[in-house]
Amino acid sequence: MKVSIVTPSYNSLHFLKDCHESIINQKEINFEHIVVDALSTDGTKEWCENKNITIISEKDDGMWDAVNKGISIASGDIILQLNCDEQLLQDSLKKAINFLSENKNIDFIISHMLVVDEQGNFNCFRKTFPLNKELIISQYLYAPTCATFYKKYIFDDFSFDSNFKDCADAKFVVNILDYGFKYKILNNYTSLFTLRKDNKQASANALKEVKDLRKKYQLDSNWYRRLKRYLLMLKSNAFFTTFPIKYRHYLDGTVSEKSVFFPSPFLKKIVD
Repeated sequence: MKVSIVTPSYNSLHFLKDCHESIINQKEINFEHIVVDALSTDGTKEWCENKNITIISEKDDGMWDAVNKGISIASGDIILQLNCDEQLLQDSLKKAINFLSENKNIDFIISHMLVVDEQGNFNCFRKTFPLNKELIISQYLYAPTCATFYKKYIFDDFSFDSNFKDCADAKFVVNILDYGFKYKILNNYTSLFTLRKDNKQASANALKEVKDLRKKYQLDSNWYRRLKRYLLMLKSNAFFTTFPIKYRHYLDGTVSEKSVFFPSPFLKKIVD
């Protein structure tokens, strides 16, 4: 199976270099890396043209329009969106391909991710759990795009709604679930998400879009729904994980190996 990795980009070459490094170091995998760049001025196009990267360089209507463009030319059996400031963990693609090969009746898989700062230092883990509309449409999509692997045929009938600038992924997941596409959870950490001040999910517009979606799907918040969401997370063991978690991080052309330990629920420690 071939994986098409789609990366939307705008003036993020310093992140893109490390993102691409995490991709090309995946072992024994047939993949293509498609970068959809909105006419960056930082040399992104020129850099991509000298790499094993398919580059689309043109104006777009935001990130989700760019992702749709990349998917439209993808030749792989599996689609993964990996943003410039995200990275793949070691052997992630192999694990995803093997899991999909063993579960031929499912249409996409979701997995876990680690959240790090811009230097790659551990912040927290995000463990995925069974998809539930109550939880999907919230401020943070707990089935993040960088840890979700879709079979390509899903996009024959669906695409990301580019009218939503921040929460199109949540709307997309709800739509394909309502349509009847099936998923399973891959119980592995497959990606790194970089926590930054300008992350879209923390923006005022993201909160507005979440509110609009919850109204559309009749999920207006109240104390009962808030309690239900918390209990769903608790029931799914979302706050606990095995330790240590080992991960590899790329930064400015160098790679570091780290292990994260959780000696208590209140203490996090980085060990190089």
